[in-house]
Amino acid sequence: MKSSSQKTKKSRGNRFLKKMIIIIPLIFLIVFVIPYDIPYSELLSQPINDLIYCAWMTAFWALGNILNSIGKLVTCLLSGYKTMIFRAGPISLVRKNGKLTKDKFSIFSVLGRCEMLPKSAEKYADGSYFWNYFGGALFDIIAAAVSLIVMVRSHNPVISWISGTAIVSFVIVLLDKLIPSDSDGRLNDGAMLKTLMADPQARVVDGKMNYFAGLKADGIDVSDIHYEQLLWAADVNGAWPYCDVAAIKVALFFKRGHYDEVEKMASALIGNENFTKNSAYNLVVRCDLAYCMIMSGEFSRIHLITPPETVKVLNYCMDLSGEARLFLYAYYLLYMHDSVKAEEIYSKTVEHENWCNSRAQYDRIILLMNAVKAAANGQQAESIQEEKK
Repeated sequence: MKSSSQKTKKSRGNRFLKKMIIIIPLIFLIVFVIPYDIPYSELLSQPINDLIYCAWMTAFWALGNILNSIGKLVTCLLSGYKTMIFRAGPISLVRKNGKLTKDKFSIFSVLGRCEMLPKSAEKYADGSYFWNYFGGALFDIIAAAVSLIVMVRSHNPVISWISGTAIVSFVIVLLDKLIPSDSDGRLNDGAMLKTLMADPQARVVDGKMNYFAGLKADGIDVSDIHYEQLLWAADVNGAWPYCDVAAIKVALFFKRGHYDEVEKMASALIGNENFTKNSAYNLVVRCDLAYCMIMSGEFSRIHLITPPETVKVLNYCMDLSGEARLFLYAYYLLYMHDSVKAEEIYSKTVEHENWCNSRAQYDRIILLMNAVKAAANGQQAESIQEEKK
């Protein structure tokens, strides 16, 4: 059995290999394919030339990411999918209660994002999953091919050079998406596609997870009975998507009030290297575990499971206003680190009672927030006394 250090070295090796696979074709394209000198570059200074290179490369890189999102959207719609999230340039849409609505714009929307959900888990497992992870790359391939044709056939040196720059940018995006990687703790399209192609059972699991996510996005109550169909695949020590199913099982235990089981499974999941740190499930599991500790009054233990990205936690919580436990979790984190922002969360929760499922839940959250504040103040007072000693 491989040690944690061996796994870490292997992960670093994979990331290094991916970088080299991207860099080598890039050097080849720049040296042998693109007319290297910018047309009329003799009229410009070297810093200006460098800025022109960077500007065009950045623009086409962003366009490549947007095309990737559009490609996934088009191919998945043709395969019978529905749109969960689509962002490209100024367009930002998200599905809520069965309808696509405008979402708040962010700088990341410019780079494109697309999440599609199958209308049938069975069709997904039979092969439509392929376009969910390759459809975007197909459009980048088409864009690179068109750019190559324009570069070869154009008699205008400026257009030829710009087309060559586009080829490089599109190829960079393509390789970044398709070369299997778990860099930064997140599986890319290539890694997911590789897993699903090699493991038929994973297709069933991932298909059902996406299908249930679609039901929830349509405002349909996904009962425990639906999720019971997934629990056979739960594995707290497994790889994606089996550990994500385990996260759903944690959520069901949480909902049923089995806090001991929640703590046991959630702790194991957080220690699983395959449970990607950028996964939304990861954050929810941490929130469930923190909530259980708060319910038990064990405030001193929460720091053991809090992620360092406090700001990311806050942003995620503020977006998912219906998830009361996420507010409570962020409130604890920020009260310990930034009492001003913590009070802002408290005020918003007080103002928006409709964010809770019932008046009883609302009263309980306010009570717990006050308990968290009192506990935090108590810890701060103790630390001040210890410093004085």
